[in-house]
Amino acid sequence: MAKTIEELENDLDVMNEMFRKYVKLSLNYQQQINNADIPEKQRKALMEKLEVENEKVRKAKEQMEKFEKTIEALKNSNDKLKEVASCKEEPVEYLVAYN
Repeated sequence: MAKTIEELENDLDVMNEMFRKYVKLSLNYQQQINNADIPEKQRKALMEKLEVENEKVRKAKEQMEKFEKTIEALKNSNDKLKEVASCKEEPVEYLVAYN
């Protein structure tokens, strides 16, 4: 399924919004773990699980950044194609000599 650059940009915006929401959720969860009245061993286990999830999200963010660069490259390529397509050859006048 082919998508337009605009659709790809919208997808990227959605991904960025999801990332921002996850960061807020992660910070909130981390605060709850720190403030909870639970044994230290359980707290460590929960924090380790949170860190694993945060690592997955960091990798996803890196992929989003690559996606953003790809979109930018597509835009530049599209602009160059438009530029080339808009260049019209000017009519060439020939000088013909008759004997």
